[in-house]
Amino acid sequence: MNDPDFQAFADTIARRDVASAPAAAAFERVTVLGGEREARLLACLCLAEGADVTLCSAYDSELSAPPAG
Repeated sequence: MNDPDFQAFADTIARRDVASAPAAAAFERVTVLGGEREARLLACLCLAEGADVTLCSAYDSELSAPPAG
């Protein structure tokens, strides 16, 4: 994205009426499928918001291995 495109995007976001946006649904329980970095990040974000999180993977090795860094 070049600078004028980014500036146009930023200007559009700044003008948007956030007060009229509907509130996001709060989830108490979340199941995340997958064990790679993105799934773990999503699980952490949900935990940080207070949700009860279950992380599932078809491959046990994904969940037992430390995240690739």
